Amino acid sequence: MDKVRIIVGLDPGKQKDSFAMVTIAVREKKIYVLDAKGWLGRAYLEVERELVDLDQEIQADQYVIELNNTGDHVREELVANGLPVRGVTTSKNLKDRKRNRNTMDKNEMVRWILVMMQDCRIVFPSKDSAGTAELKRQMSIFAEKKTEAGSVSYGAEGKEHDDFVMAFMLGCFEAILDGVRADVLRYLQGLIRIIIEAMSQLALYLGFLLETGKYGIRLVVFEKRTKS
Repeated sequence: MDKVRIIVGLDPGKQKDSFAMVTIAVREKKIYVLDAKGWLGRAYLEVERELVDLDQEIQADQYVIELNNTGDHVREELVANGLPVRGVTTSKNLKDRKRNRNTMDKNEMVRWILVMMQDCRIVFPSKDSAGTAELKRQMSIFAEKKTEAGSVSYGAEGKEHDDFVMAFMLGCFEAILDGVRADVLRYLQGLIRIIIEAMSQLALYLGFLLETGKYGIRLVVFEKRTKS
């Protein structure tokens, strides 16, 4: 049996804005969401002290935090208290993964999580806490945004928060560094199967319309669709 690793993703917002943490366990190439917690309108010094206290219970193998103006200070404080912390910068459409080991491609992570969810390798608790329920809610409204130039990004719409999703991504990013791979081939095969089924249904419907002479012509799309 694979060793269980406990990873905590931390997403600090702006000073006194939202701050989220998501705790996951990595076991047998699956991601188990253990818990999630958020702080809103709290000074980061208070949150940092609470994180240090929480670690006595969590005893995480790794904390992963997004580095920004506030993330740098949080990392320094947690490291000073003996917590294992990896600082990660975020980007999109990263060109060279090997040269940027501590840079997370947000678009790539969205695709990875989708693959893992389709493969039933992300497991939520049978009973949600307030935090895991909020994580699910934010995931349900995490949207694709496309510019007129075709650039794609992902995030919350309007004034909604996506800090829980980002904290979850950061934890999953550490899991990837640990060697958890998504079965992209199976995901693509699933998409192809869905497309083929949809095309078949459309062809059957169009065939029915054409056979009935709705458009003044008669064309049999499938020679024998059913056999009575």
